Amino acid sequence: MESFEKGTKRREGVINIIDLHGTWREMGRQYGSLMASEMKHIYEIAIVKKLVNEYGLDIENMKVRAGKFYANYPFRFKEILRGMSETSGMSLEQIQLVNAVELLAATAQNLPQCTGIAAWGDYVSETLV
Repeated sequence: MESFEKGTKRREGVINIIDLHGTWREMGRQYGSLMASEMKHIYEIAIVKKLVNEYGLDIENMKVRAGKFYANYPFRFKEILRGMSETSGMSLEQIQLVNAVELLAATAQNLPQCTGIAAWGDYVSETLV
């Protein structure tokens, strides 16, 4: 088991189990330290090798798009990402790209995307059920 500050990481087969404690920023710091190698791997393989080198996407355009996602996140989620950048050895821009990799990849390949909606209680009439 690995630990950093108040957080721990252990493997269960191929799954990483991350246990984080503290403020949003502190939990981001713990996650950044404990998952740095995995996040760097995603950045190098998915962002650089696949999207930039293989698909020819412009890294600056992807940074702008990932930054727009980040701008709309609630404060607590921004704090997690900021904490991750403090301890992972990655810049906040790189963390934002890793965070947005699925959407960036799906739009780069023109893959169909899905959306969903959920409603319950007073928001549902009996005719819709």
